Amino acid sequence: MITRSGARLSILVFIAFTLASSALFAQTVTGPQIVTINGNPLKINIAADASFQVFNAAVPGNGQIFPTSCNYGDMGVFADIGGTLFAPAFRTHTCGTATGGLGTTTAWHTVAISQVQGAGEGPSPYTVGVTVTAPGTGVSMVMTVTYVNGDNFFRIRKQFTSAGNRVMKVFLGADIYLASSDAGVFFFEPTLHAPGGVDCQIPPTYHILLIPTQPVQANHITDGTYSNVWTQIGARTLNDNTTPASCVDNGAALEWDSVLTQGVTSATLQSAVSFGSIPTNLAIAPFFISVEPNAVTMTPGQSATFKVTTAHNTDTDFNAPIELSVEAPDGMTATFDNPHIPAPGDGTTKMTLNLSPDIFPATYRGVTVVGSGGGATEGAAITVDVICDPPVLLTINNPRSQSVRLGSTVTLSVSPEAPGPFKYQWYSGHAGFTSTPIANANSASFTTPPINSTQEFWVRISDACGTIDSQTATITPTQ
Repeated sequence: MITRSGARLSILVFIAFTLASSALFAQTVTGPQIVTINGNPLKINIAADASFQVFNAAVPGNGQIFPTSCNYGDMGVFADIGGTLFAPAFRTHTCGTATGGLGTTTAWHTVAISQVQGAGEGPSPYTVGVTVTAPGTGVSMVMTVTYVNGDNFFRIRKQFTSAGNRVMKVFLGADIYLASSDAGVFFFEPTLHAPGGVDCQIPPTYHILLIPTQPVQANHITDGTYSNVWTQIGARTLNDNTTPASCVDNGAALEWDSVLTQGVTSATLQSAVSFGSIPTNLAIAPFFISVEPNAVTMTPGQSATFKVTTAHNTDTDFNAPIELSVEAPDGMTATFDNPHIPAPGDGTTKMTLNLSPDIFPATYRGVTVVGSGGGATEGAAITVDVICDPPVLLTINNPRSQSVRLGSTVTLSVSPEAPGPFKYQWYSGHAGFTSTPIANANSASFTTPPINSTQEFWVRISDACGTIDSQTATITPTQ
């Protein structure tokens, strides 16, 4: 239910206009195309007009941007270019809008919106790109939205280009809907230089923050009632208010000044928006590492190969060689065809992972390929599932008792059922007596010394999962 009077009036006007248009022109008003990142816990609706709606699995059924029951939200990217405020096409959103305080705006012109790319993991986040232009200015914006499963925040990269003859400031603003309530308390997180709001509980349990990440501070910010935030953006200046107020219907915004100036043809801004707890790690990775495959099943003594790829982050100034290494538990070793990736940090190499024959069978999740360079360290983890079977020895495959000519030798052999690898130790004497191991008799076959009297031999077979003893082979000399 919509409770704010301004929103109600706007929506009623919108409905009346839609009904009239339908009756007179038999046309249906539809909002801009939406592409959805179905992540966990965040589900992010990215509209082709550079606006957003966000749903948080921790607060099921409620959009975190007003209007909460809609797939569109009153949140987006704005630009003041030559006195014209370019903004999302809020008035075309199918649930209406409460952004009347913006005043007169011109909608971004949508050029393209991509489908979701990526796997939702650190080296391969979910990614959606939106390209818009500011009509009549020659300015374009490529907005890239990324999200990694498990995070309570998503990132927005805004890259602007022009012919170098425009002066521009940029805003990111939102009418935030805290958890399941339209009311909240102004909040400013000083470490992140991030405005936003918290719920009205004491102590608060839920935050929504607009976080500048590149540069790490915006020129101006504001916490305010939602209508006041829109009025400030409409006036092209945020008032830097961070003073908490009572529990009200609030919003927040960031302002970047002189993003484009005369002679400047491109600029990049980055920010994040968080929902729930305050994020603790928003650093932009200077380079990425990916490993394919990222999960394998192996047996003790086996080797496996992996493709390791590194790529520098074009949103940073990283330009350095990368040295690769592996953090692995006992029983695993790794080598690279070439562990040295030259600057700027883009390259591919092959890694070989070797398991010792006696490694303990388990699922190892902490095997990490580490890259170090330019004072930074990044990594990519793989999962190694080590499985094995204890050796099995059928009667037919035991070493055989036999008679040989006096003074002759004989070769005894054993053939366990499982594929191995196995360790072997041959003994003289009756099976089970280990006090007389035979030196250097460590393979599946063994050649006896000359047999001049009746002798007994046996072998113990072992791997990481267990051992088995063969039957006794009795060797009898004949004249």
